[in-house]
Amino acid sequence: ARLYGTVLKKNPDNGDALNLKGMVAQAHGRHDDALALFGRAITALPDFADVHFNKANTLKALGRNDDALAAYAKAIALKPDYADARLNAGTLLQKMGRTTEAIAAFREVARFSPADPRGHYNLGVCLTEALPAAKSEEREAMTEEADAAFIRTVTLNPNNADAHFAHANLYSKQGDHDRAIQCNKAAIDLKPNWPEAWSNLGSHLEASGDPAAAEAAFDHAIKLDPRNTAALVNRGLSQ
Repeated sequence: ARLYGTVLKKNPDNGDALNLKGMVAQAHGRHDDALALFGRAITALPDFADVHFNKANTLKALGRNDDALAAYAKAIALKPDYADARLNAGTLLQKMGRTTEAIAAFREVARFSPADPRGHYNLGVCLTEALPAAKSEEREAMTEEADAAFIRTVTLNPNNADAHFAHANLYSKQGDHDRAIQCNKAAIDLKPNWPEAWSNLGSHLEASGDPAAAEAAFDHAIKLDPRNTAALVNRGLSQ
């Protein structure tokens, strides 16, 4: 920060130095200072997508969600294949409950950056979460799209335990407990001490007609996390 300050004393309109000093302020939680620096950087470098992206992240941290979305949109307009900007916009839209827009954002990540597993993963999760409120005639297509998104995710990154876990949740909504078991086991192989995955595995084992294995899975989830409510309740009901 001191070095960037030295540069700015000699050249107050150095956009790179303003942006980088803003990133330092942002990293230390000085969001108002960061926002002011990014504003000056944008004046100096209005077509530099990274500055608009950094400004958007700061606005998001300040809770100014609509302003953050506008800044992400500016970054994307300047750099259409800006995966991080599209991802951050999508996750913010999802957090704000604007699910349809979030799905559209994640579709664009997958389209512009097909080798980036993050876009496919977030698309699958968002579609899965949207299924209960979707119209009946839309659910089949959404389910197929989510399924394809998770398959693409684990193809690109087989070690993504979260993707296997989320894929299991999708199969659970379809009542396909055998496939849900397979996905949950894949998640557990990657993260053996994940109590939620063990608890979910127990639920699917029970639904598939294997109560003894289900009880063992619930017991293991409780051993890992004695306060895991789902595992405790399901273990009690299985007795």
